[in-house]
Amino acid sequence: MQAAKKALKAAQLYIDAVPSFSHDLVILSSSIDDVQLQRLARQLQQLVTDASCRKLYDPDPIEYRVIPHDEHDRQTAVDAMNCTTEILVRVNELID
Repeated sequence: MQAAKKALKAAQLYIDAVPSFSHDLVILSSSIDDVQLQRLARQLQQLVTDASCRKLYDPDPIEYRVIPHDEHDRQTAVDAMNCTTEILVRVNELID
């Protein structure tokens, strides 16, 4: 998810969009006029869920720390990796 966020923020900078400080993939992709990228961002966000994002950025994460293996099964991890790869490829296409 981190790689996807960085890629979306890079795409925002590349197209001179107003950069967002959000951690929400859907919000980050909304300023990029690319339906495929928006769909992929939404798909990845749904795979990893908002709860894991809140845990990651909680100001006191010690209380909420979980092992990803306990929260996601192997197929979800594979799907998330594939979706992230597609986001990286698509952003690379936009930038090139």
